[in-house]
Amino acid sequence: MLAGGSYGAQSFTRSVTEGLIRITPAAQATVTFGRTTISGDGLDFRGIDTTDQVTIVSGASNVFWRGGIHTRLGATHGFYVNGAVTAVTVEDVKVRGADCSFYIQGTTTSLPKGVTLQRFHSENVIQDHVFGSRGSNVTIRDFITSGHTDTTEHSDGVQIVGLKDVLIANGEITNPVSLRDNAYDRHDQGVMINYDPRDGSGRIPERITIDGLLLRNQTSTGIAVAGVRGLIISNTTGQYNGQRGLGADGLRVDPDPGNVITEFVEKNNTWDRRTVTDVT
Repeated sequence: MLAGGSYGAQSFTRSVTEGLIRITPAAQATVTFGRTTISGDGLDFRGIDTTDQVTIVSGASNVFWRGGIHTRLGATHGFYVNGAVTAVTVEDVKVRGADCSFYIQGTTTSLPKGVTLQRFHSENVIQDHVFGSRGSNVTIRDFITSGHTDTTEHSDGVQIVGLKDVLIANGEITNPVSLRDNAYDRHDQGVMINYDPRDGSGRIPERITIDGLLLRNQTSTGIAVAGVRGLIISNTTGQYNGQRGLGADGLRVDPDPGNVITEFVEKNNTWDRRTVTDVT
């Protein structure tokens, strides 16, 4: 247990073969870390606040971060999962003012696997609340996202570019009505699924399941799909999106040039407007 206080930048490399090492404040204490890097195995962080990015890097496995308020003081991410990471869970956290609250990244040879983000609250990001570039077996569930900085950089609730085997469930993705109606950038989506075959990265999202989302007050579309191989959307509502809650689709499925959308299934959804084209 840690005595109350601000501890500055931290690095955790220790690994255990059985059980977990718990890092937690002493009773009634508040503990705050600065920039934090985790590369160990079997680490369990509980109730710790941060003022800078938490980076979980290649080699880390069986890592849990539970609770805490994570307030960015600069243009950094809340939690950055990068490289050959396995079995990472971030839950019960509140992230405020990050570039992206959660960023999942890798390369063709170094991929995160088994990442769970659950029961989180993300507020007032600069870019996306959750961005998934590369990785597999990712679960995003039981969450609320709200608000973003109004810049020319479009901001999505969840953007998936190259993740595979993903569940997004039981979430509310919304914005203040004042932002929806007055934002300069009119291209922010609740969920965006796409890829760019011209960028040479080879990233293609595959086998995405969306269930039980509520998407309201986006400056643009509730869910926008521009490319994916395998998509199921069920029990989801997209309403009141676009300026004054009029004119933007709750769902738009329309492949970008060079992209494909395959194996698309809908079940029990509610959209105030819906556009689906060129699905195979």
